[in-house]
Amino acid sequence: MHRFFVPRAEIEEGEFALPAGEARHFSRVLRGRADVEITLLDGEGGRYLAKVESVSKQETIVGVLHREHVDQPLPRIKLYQCISKQKSMDWLIEKCTEIGVAHIVPIISTNAVAVPAEDKASAKAGKWRTLAVSALKQSGVTWLPRIDEPVSFSSAVSTLNGLCLVAALGNDVPPIKSVLRGLDDSESDEISIWIGPEGDFTPDELAILRDAGARCVSLGDSVLRTETAAFMTVGLVRYEFSR
Repeated sequence: MHRFFVPRAEIEEGEFALPAGEARHFSRVLRGRADVEITLLDGEGGRYLAKVESVSKQETIVGVLHREHVDQPLPRIKLYQCISKQKSMDWLIEKCTEIGVAHIVPIISTNAVAVPAEDKASAKAGKWRTLAVSALKQSGVTWLPRIDEPVSFSSAVSTLNGLCLVAALGNDVPPIKSVLRGLDDSESDEISIWIGPEGDFTPDELAILRDAGARCVSLGDSVLRTETAAFMTVGLVRYEFSR
């Protein structure tokens, strides 16, 4: 069954029109017709079974047959991701949407690459949000991550609270498995994950994070690409708390 994204504010009782972009996709790309059942996702946990009532060049009218709400998975994962090259960052946004990251904060750190110009930051974030919507529809997850505009390292650190894990290298860094399995329930509702850029965080940046209460964790002996490290860390957290 085909899935479409409709913001919750646009889902009405009775019949209503699909957003223009989704209507075009249904009628022109899929060549959809009336009387077909489709799935609507609102990005806030809502999943709706809907029936297409009519299709025209101007609009596609649907009516909701059934609705359900899916709770946001715990722990809520907030990913502080240093900006990487375009293809890597785009891939990461898609995959983090698919595996249920709640909030993505792109960071401009000392070694970050492909940093957007200040006047293009909003457009860049808009593109990432569009990619997240596509990933939501493809995967069928019900929660769309919040994606911020890029912020400086210092601004990001100022928002740090609760449990925070930083992927890091070093012989004195404990493996992520031992840290996760040592947590108690009071620490596991929300977890922040910090992933450095391709050149990693600088020693000064790591010291600042440690002073703010972050815990460094090891992902093993390999030196991973930044997008691989992010995907692996989020996946391990998801796995550990789904057991």
